[in-house]
Amino acid sequence: MQIHVETVDLRVGNVLLVLQSTILELSRNQEKLINPGPKDDVDFILEEYETNTFTSLYLLTIMTKLMKNRHTKITSENLKDLYRMVFQLNRMDVKLRDGQRLLHLAVNGVSPVDDFHTSDVCKFPCLDTVKLLLHCGARVDCFDCERNTPLHTLAATFQVFRPASTELLSRVEEITKLFIGAGIHLDCVNGDGQTAARNCSSSEDFFFIFFFNVK
Repeated sequence: MQIHVETVDLRVGNVLLVLQSTILELSRNQEKLINPGPKDDVDFILEEYETNTFTSLYLLTIMTKLMKNRHTKITSENLKDLYRMVFQLNRMDVKLRDGQRLLHLAVNGVSPVDDFHTSDVCKFPCLDTVKLLLHCGARVDCFDCERNTPLHTLAATFQVFRPASTELLSRVEEITKLFIGAGIHLDCVNGDGQTAARNCSSSEDFFFIFFFNVK
């Protein structure tokens, strides 16, 4: 089914129900990964866990679009439920096998979307998804398995989109400001000893954002 946000084919309550179900499945996945049964296929469980992780990311992004749509009917209870669920996801420390948390995925320019039929809605890096995750307690100083922070992942966006559009530059600048406001350290190095800026040293655009706009 194609998802349409602009024409409000989605109801907020329905999206929240699916998100709650996804969180429940993620919780079950985590339990099975920690204590697999004798007949459990750990590789299958891990694959399902990662699929559910991406699904939760897409649902959060879809919710941010619905929240900004002037035709959407969203109540204070809807928002309360959403924030509670996002807080729960952050507390569960949902991540892929490479250690990417939801915050990494929200700023990763190569986060897959095609299989979920949401390519017209979910585009990453996504400023609004980052705002939602940070508002609900996401740790800006989290690391993946290569000790990349979400800022390292964001910087790598310029290795994917060359040349960077004005719109992308603006988005990256705003996300970088959010990260700095949340307390991220610009001098933090990954497993290769690279800062986020050094990690993308071939991009003049990233240096421009870092050294002229976000200070």
